[in-house]
Amino acid sequence: MTASDDPDLNQILAYLFEFRPESAVDFYKRTLGQPLPEFDIVDPGTIRIQSPERPELDRKLPLAILLRDGDPVYGMLFDVLRGASDDQAMLWLPAIGSAQDSYQCPVALVVPCLDRATAKWALAYSKWEDQGCYALPLLIPSPEDLIGAKR
Repeated sequence: MTASDDPDLNQILAYLFEFRPESAVDFYKRTLGQPLPEFDIVDPGTIRIQSPERPELDRKLPLAILLRDGDPVYGMLFDVLRGASDDQAMLWLPAIGSAQDSYQCPVALVVPCLDRATAKWALAYSKWEDQGCYALPLLIPSPEDLIGAKR
C-alpha cells in the first residue's frame, strides 16, 4: 500500500467516535493525561485547522467534548501520527487553541502513534519549557507487537 492509498486514519477515528463516542475516553485513559473531570456525555465532532503560511497544510482532526449538564468541561483532540512530521505537528498548538476558543474548556491533544520512535518524537516535539508536554502520545500496537506479547 502506498502513502496515496493509505486511508485517512483521522477520518476513521472520527467515524468511530461518531458511532461510539466513549472510544475517545478509552483512548485518552491509555495516555499519561490528567484524570478526566466528571461528565455526563461525550459529544464527538471534528475541527479543521490550516496553516496561514502554508495553505496546503490543511487537517481535519477528530474531537470529543465531555459535557456535564450540557456544558463543555473537557475536550480531547486527536491527530494520528504515522512518523515524525514537523509539518503536521506545527498545527497542534493552533488546533488546541481553536478548540479551546470554540468550546471554552481545556483541551488535550492525544497523538496516536504507530511505533515507539514516533511516540518519543511527538513527546519531545511538544515539550514546552518547564511546563511539561502538550501532546499525549498513545502507542497503537502493531500486529507484530501483539504476536510478540503472546510469546
